[in-house]
Amino acid sequence: MSYYLKAIIRYCYFAFYYNSLFAFTRRFLMRIDAECAEAIRRAERNVGDALGPEPTVLGGPFRGLRYPAQASWGSAFLPKLLGTYERELHKAIERVARRSYSLVVNVGAAEGYYAVGLALRLSKSPPPVIAFEIDEEARAMLAQVIAHNGVQSRVAVAECCDGEQLLDLAQRGPGFLISDCEGCEFELFQPAQVRALAEWDLLIETHDSLRQNITRQLAARFRGTHRVTLIKPRQRTTADFPLRGSFSRFERLAAMDEGRHRAKWLFLESTSRLTSRPAAHSGVVHIDV
Repeated sequence: MSYYLKAIIRYCYFAFYYNSLFAFTRRFLMRIDAECAEAIRRAERNVGDALGPEPTVLGGPFRGLRYPAQASWGSAFLPKLLGTYERELHKAIERVARRSYSLVVNVGAAEGYYAVGLALRLSKSPPPVIAFEIDEEARAMLAQVIAHNGVQSRVAVAECCDGEQLLDLAQRGPGFLISDCEGCEFELFQPAQVRALAEWDLLIETHDSLRQNITRQLAARFRGTHRVTLIKPRQRTTADFPLRGSFSRFERLAAMDEGRHRAKWLFLESTSRLTSRPAAHSGVVHIDV
């Protein structure tokens, strides 16, 4: 059905492409879109200028994390500096920061926001951190962020994490694993890996847009060994904006915009280690699968 619907829409589009009214409307919308894009860039420049020349995260669990340049990899930069990036995860990260781990693993580390951030945050009893990233350019940026924050001795960089490697790493637990592997999470966390990670806590970004029902399927896999919590996205509001000053509402929201799909996350807490932990877990939504 969708094939025929797309065919009809495509036919109508080309049939009316040179129609004067249609052409005028198309040009008008394109102009509006360009003006909006320029307004967003201007707002981002205004907020960026207020942050100063030394890019440093202002808030959130990784406050104080420093960047060597005004850039991140594969994600919006300003929300990271403002401390509003993936704000939905802050309470889960705070829970993780209060716990003791033998190893931290970051699959899909990009430029190191989480890998380096966790290395800095868990500095009181610092576990080693292994940051996996398949993109060569991102790994180069990751190495710069690691060096800029002085955690070279605690953060190791690797290229790819597969199921066999994950089984080996699981033996070095109990640990914490955070994953954003763009749809590969279903293949990575197979039943054998889930069993091996029974004493690990995990935070997994799921991509139902790339694989249908992957969130529910992964939750079902972990249900026997972990407390499963679904964390849903929420819209940013001006109250989330941390800077003071005469910024307009548009500038505040544009600076916090992550320009992404509406992601979901699974926070998976090892049930075998929960007895010695506080039970309160506010701010997230539990699911029954």
